[in-house]
Amino acid sequence: MIQAADHNIIPFLRKDERALTILVVEDNRIERMFMEEQIRDLGHGMIAAENGQQALDTLNAMEEPVDVILMDRMMPVMDGLSAVKRIKENQKLRRIPIVMITGAASAKDIQEGIDAGVFYYLIKPVNEDVLKSVLS
Repeated sequence: MIQAADHNIIPFLRKDERALTILVVEDNRIERMFMEEQIRDLGHGMIAAENGQQALDTLNAMEEPVDVILMDRMMPVMDGLSAVKRIKENQKLRRIPIVMITGAASAKDIQEGIDAGVFYYLIKPVNEDVLKSVLS
């Protein structure tokens, strides 16, 4: 069982300006392309997944973990909340910060994301300056 104190901690502090490797989990191709453009403009690298299951498969196949996950909430196959819970249950992956990026903006939606282990919650459309601040 994951304790709240274990999965909602700040997993890293940026000590350098190196480029991040960011996993973007988004089922909408246009949204993915928009986020990729923002991420590349900020000087970071991106890996894409179309749903939560594909994200888990990608993460488990990687030798080195990604630095940050940007996760949509509502997707087919496996939604973002389910994927977050599975990631936080995995000892190897649980410390990767996850930023939920979604249109689900009610207080209940946000609380569910935070309770699941989301590090930060952004509402679509994401302003590039806000994304830059979150990734810095």
